[in-house]
Amino acid sequence: MPGFPDLFWVIGPNTGLGHNSMVFMIEAQLNYLLGALEAMNRRGATQVEVRDDAYDGHLQSRLEGTVWNAGARAGTWTPTAA
Repeated sequence: MPGFPDLFWVIGPNTGLGHNSMVFMIEAQLNYLLGALEAMNRRGATQVEVRDDAYDGHLQSRLEGTVWNAGARAGTWTPTAA
């Protein structure tokens, strides 16, 4: 999260899928976290911080074309007619 160096947030916003195990999600996030710590160690970095523009741009590009961004009919994951 921008503005919070060294913050690794497990089960944060946009995590819950509603159709999958949270244990699976936690394990995936911990693998990502360990990868970041290994990269920091290799580079000799003492802290890591996400830039606001990088975080939001990446998130918005991943959401493009999804029902979470484009809307859906009530009670379904199917996008509404254009």
